[in-house]
Amino acid sequence: MTQEKRKYAVVDLEATSASSNAKIIQVGIVLIENGQIVKTYETDVNPHEKLDPHICQLTGLTDKRLRKAPDFSQVAREIYELIEDAIFVAHNVKFDANLLAEALFWEGFELMTPRVDTVELAQVFFPTFEKYNLGILCEQLDIPLKHAHTALADASATATLFLKIQEKIQKLPKELVEYLLKFSDSLIYESRLAIEDAFNQMSDITCHDLMKWQGIFLRKSKKLKKRENYPKISNTISICWI
Repeated sequence: MTQEKRKYAVVDLEATSASSNAKIIQVGIVLIENGQIVKTYETDVNPHEKLDPHICQLTGLTDKRLRKAPDFSQVAREIYELIEDAIFVAHNVKFDANLLAEALFWEGFELMTPRVDTVELAQVFFPTFEKYNLGILCEQLDIPLKHAHTALADASATATLFLKIQEKIQKLPKELVEYLLKFSDSLIYESRLAIEDAFNQMSDITCHDLMKWQGIFLRKSKKLKKRENYPKISNTISICWI
């Protein structure tokens, strides 16, 4: 029997810089419940300081536009109430979670949600990829990403990435995912929760493309087409990369 899935808040922030003392200039949130996107939220935020030209070029935001945006104090409660009971998901979660938690703290809200990093999950379940920035992952996995470096666009792409990772987990043999869970405490963040969630939705049907040999899961190769002057190859296998 499958269990009810957890609630996730996929968050992306745009900020005045990449430093820990940056100010938030845009917030994008995508809520996921029971494996479905159920709500999105976005707002600009007035940082009360002039933007660096590089940030303007990267995000498309301007000083003129942000002067008309609300102060963070005006949107803090709404943001907090959206995410307080959810698992916080982001691509490079440390930056977004720390920056948002600090901003909320100064407005009287303590954010104590578990954190899941889609970079960390992608490294586990797509280990052969060379790079793990959001744009490249979206290209590799056919995820739409228009208007990159705007908060809601990045949050939406990250949410789709997160759902694709969970979908991939559910296609793996249950025994393999159970094996991975034994070592998931070594992950930096609480990304185990996302793996555990996908595991709880899995059936007991085995994957016939995989076999276990001496504790290693291997994928059976597809039959090779017989060609003249080449020996017949049978029962070939290759390592199954997760």
